[in-house]
Amino acid sequence: GYHIYRDVTGFSYDITLARSDLTTNTNARYVLKLYESHVSPSKYACFSSYSSPTAGTATHVLAPLGSSFSLAIEQFVHFFKLKTKLEWKERNGTLDKESETAFEYTPPAEGEPWGVVDPESIW
Repeated sequence: GYHIYRDVTGFSYDITLARSDLTTNTNARYVLKLYESHVSPSKYACFSSYSSPTAGTATHVLAPLGSSFSLAIEQFVHFFKLKTKLEWKERNGTLDKESETAFEYTPPAEGEPWGVVDPESIW
């Protein structure tokens, strides 16, 4: 089996990216998850789920079960940048909206684990 991956800081790689459209009063969101296997050596996977009132819900495999950590985390941070227009290492700073189509990430509350700043440093 698999569980949600937690890095050395205790950050859980199970995040939500949201976008509100005030003109139509609708919300859309992606849930992005990075999984780690229960067995050693660890294997990984990465999935995204999209939901909106107009499109319903759809799940996409970004890195299949049994993937290496480098592939799974690469897909995780790439998807994050694609949807938020932010680099992963910039996620906890002040959000400067580049685009009205970008999804927003809400960082963890103060005192909660914020995760490894640059995942490339742990590959």
